[in-house]
Amino acid sequence: MYWNKRNAPEEEKEQVAIWECQAENCLGWMRKNFALEDHPNCPLCGNTMKSGERLLHNLVNPRNHTV
Repeated sequence: MYWNKRNAPEEEKEQVAIWECQAENCLGWMRKNFALEDHPNCPLCGNTMKSGERLLHNLVNPRNHTV
């Protein structure tokens, strides 16, 4: 079935754990469940990242998903 944005079902957002860049002039961030390292550096500027949360659609990472 074809969906356009006007009649697509509304997906709920939830708090998702992320890594966010600590550099003031960098907007880099990534979802924790998609990070390849336990404490990654920013892929954009190479600076350190800190833990945080954002209101996002929840995505399942197939590499980390166990059934």
